[in-house]
Amino acid sequence: MEIIDRGDAVCIAGAGPAGLVMARALQHNGIEWDQFDPNPDVGGLWDIKHEGTAIYESAHFISSRSLSGFADFPMPDHFADYPKHTEILKYLHDFAEAYGLREKITFSTKIEKLTKTKDDRWQVQLSNGECREYKAVVCATGSQWQANMPALKLI
Repeated sequence: MEIIDRGDAVCIAGAGPAGLVMARALQHNGIEWDQFDPNPDVGGLWDIKHEGTAIYESAHFISSRSLSGFADFPMPDHFADYPKHTEILKYLHDFAEAYGLREKITFSTKIEKLTKTKDDRWQVQLSNGECREYKAVVCATGSQWQANMPALKLI
């Protein structure tokens, strides 16, 4: 299998809020990156159409609009004080658009395997059959996709 060496580039797994903010930080600092998301667009779990999301119709942000926006991209004043999930999704789409982040994301592509090499690099096996090698990997896959239920011992 051919391995595409991406040099000093960083691989970002996920295009939800954390993945987008990481992409913007790398962009701002002139660091090359590739980004992958199994969904067809940005938004992560905030897109109710994405398979496996925990979002439901009446979901909204639990922190205020004025305290929750990204540092260089505040939420619009016309959003609700505690924005609905549709407003958060629009905000994420607008953020990606404002900084040209969408063009760097490979959508509908999963990272199937991640292997650290003996020279401290990362091989990333993608669902499209490609294998790429990176200096670093950022895992921004979200923590809310799967229920995490502790095993409780009944007394």
